[in-house]
Amino acid sequence: MANQDAQTRGPVGVIGLGNMGGGMVKALARKGYNVIAYDVSEPARKRASEGSDGVLVVDSLEQVLDRARTVVISLPRPEHVGAVLGENGLLKTSRPATLVIDASTNSPTLTIELGKKLAGQGHALVDAPVSGGARGAAEGTLSIMVGGSDDDIEAAMPILNALGTTVKAIGMSGTGQIAKLVNNVLTAANRVAAGEAFFVGSRAGVPVEDLVTVVNASSGGSRITEKNYPAFVLTGAFNSGMTMGLLEKDISLMLALAEQTGSSVPVLKAVVERWRTLREHHGYDADAMRSTQIADL
Repeated sequence: MANQDAQTRGPVGVIGLGNMGGGMVKALARKGYNVIAYDVSEPARKRASEGSDGVLVVDSLEQVLDRARTVVISLPRPEHVGAVLGENGLLKTSRPATLVIDASTNSPTLTIELGKKLAGQGHALVDAPVSGGARGAAEGTLSIMVGGSDDDIEAAMPILNALGTTVKAIGMSGTGQIAKLVNNVLTAANRVAAGEAFFVGSRAGVPVEDLVTVVNASSGGSRITEKNYPAFVLTGAFNSGMTMGLLEKDISLMLALAEQTGSSVPVLKAVVERWRTLREHHGYDADAMRSTQIADL
């Protein structure tokens, strides 16, 4: 069945072609959208251009912003989002009204600030951070947490439905980012707790494989132990698609939000401190499931 939205919307821009953005390009193209894509990394641009009909990879940010009136961004850090959408990016020159869907995990405060600035020039910003990994991005099966005005979310919904199977409108601008930070704090805490618990159990004489099996059949199981441990730890693959550094960024944003709201969060502080130690040990670009590897600390 033809995708009516893809036929009428015009080209959809995608900025940021890493593990997530590169997969989103494939999912959108498969749903019939014409995609114009850009990344500062030449290898990322090359990967995105391979094997996807309906995808035009260009070599400048301006080419995307000039040609696409709907733009999906998937970038590592808040400063990258600000550079694309701020005075040196979308706001640099007068452009027709553009709907921006920010699929990055970003600062709620920055999201609200950018949304106001963009609205002042006739643009719209929907925060739509995602969960589901690189595979979910490529298959269009992401979970998406959405913040923005009702009208803007409605305009973005066909694109969001092409990217995900669970799309939840949370509330106004920034609320999608808040929900994502909550999720990522819990996943980081699960990783750290599981790593320490299994480490102690294995040193006491029970193989980790047996502990994982028992925990997953009991009350201590979680998605980390049920899916990530078998796929990325027990196999030794450590290729979940999330890095130590990026998850540290996310939980640090949550800690900043806690400080802004005057919230007492001793457990969150402990998780952030422990994660920083693990990131320093394993490296910024190490897979986030390396956080379970603590024997040599």
